[in-house]
Amino acid sequence: MTKKFVPILLIVLLAFVLRAYALTDIPPGLTHDEANHGREALDILDGVLLFYFPLNYGSEPLYSYTVAGTMLLFGKSLFSLRLVNVVFGVAAIGATYLWAVRAFDRRMGLLTAVLFTLSFWPLASSRQALRAGMLPFFMVGAVWYFWQLIEKQNKLEKQKIKWGVVIGFGVCVAITLHIYLAARVVWLLFPLFLIYLSIVHRDKLRQAWLPTLIGLLLAGVLVMPMFIYLQRYPYALTRLDMLDGPLQQLTSGNFKPIFNNMSGALLAFVWPGYGDKFLAYNIPGRPVFDGITAVFFIIGLFVAAWRWKRPSYAMLLLWFFVGIAPSLITGATANTTRNLAALPVVHMIPVVGFLTVITRLQKRLNKPDQRMWMGAAALWLTIAAGITLNDYFVQWTTRPDVRDAYQHTLFAEVDYLQTNQTTGPLIMSSVYPGPAHDPS
Repeated sequence: MTKKFVPILLIVLLAFVLRAYALTDIPPGLTHDEANHGREALDILDGVLLFYFPLNYGSEPLYSYTVAGTMLLFGKSLFSLRLVNVVFGVAAIGATYLWAVRAFDRRMGLLTAVLFTLSFWPLASSRQALRAGMLPFFMVGAVWYFWQLIEKQNKLEKQKIKWGVVIGFGVCVAITLHIYLAARVVWLLFPLFLIYLSIVHRDKLRQAWLPTLIGLLLAGVLVMPMFIYLQRYPYALTRLDMLDGPLQQLTSGNFKPIFNNMSGALLAFVWPGYGDKFLAYNIPGRPVFDGITAVFFIIGLFVAAWRWKRPSYAMLLLWFFVGIAPSLITGATANTTRNLAALPVVHMIPVVGFLTVITRLQKRLNKPDQRMWMGAAALWLTIAAGITLNDYFVQWTTRPDVRDAYQHTLFAEVDYLQTNQTTGPLIMSSVYPGPAHDPS
């Protein structure tokens, strides 16, 4: 093993420790969504095999099937339920590093991996038993394969299609559609990028359009059984009816709701008070980034826009805006799940801003050595880590309303009943009595 892999392996190890530490205690209990995924996994083990599950207003199947497999290995427990996203959350960091190195350089990859490891949003989402937590890894996988289709090739390579890459691309896109509803928008990133290539890099378009089309057609074939199932059993998915309010307002000529949602969704990344207010996933109103990282994020967006003719920067912009498109429509509430397809690129953009600032300073001060950027990066990321660890493990997890959101009392009651024999009748109640939020 070469020394160049040691830093990323240490980063991945740190990410795993942060995500696996006290996994069954933090978050403190179970939300109804987590419990329903656990119930679906148990049903799968009992032979109930569906293309789509009706709980939670309808949910894609892959997460629950993966949890069922984990339960076979490690037992039917909360640990097995949450372990899936720990693994895929850590894997997403490694995959993001690989793509960042391929599209930019190693410094970009390492800094992105560290920020990805230490930020509140990816830390929290990797510790929750929600199906969207698998999305970042497979989204990065799709981008990584797609990038190989547009990279410069020699004459011999241009004469043949990279079938392994095409299949990998199509499978990753299909998997995203089996994970979470937002993927029905996010796959558009790839045809949109082909349109970009047709404007700026036609040589790359000629090289990539056919393999991309084949990959997307493969994804369509693989996902077709799920959509046929939904057409036959439309009651399995009712969530779409909950999200079309702003679009109906828009078609009727009322632009204010969609404008408010778009501005709120963008401000949620940088401005206190505009972050996700759903306390089961976030400290209500907490922006995605702390103040320092938010400044680098804004700078990074402007730098990427300025360098839009370079494919890697164009991909950052398109991936970001396509990935957060669901929240641009619905607003900031619950955006920590709806925006997860953009999670990797969201943590690359501040690094672009940071490296731009440091490079300018090095030129102005005539100090091109590595010590300056490494010291500045260490200071920035240490501050970001301290804020995250305090906000998540101290502030958020100890809040009484968070314990309430995770139904900690009901969870403790069930735990007590499992360890103590009872002889009389039992009556239990839940604050979510409806069929979609059945107390699984």
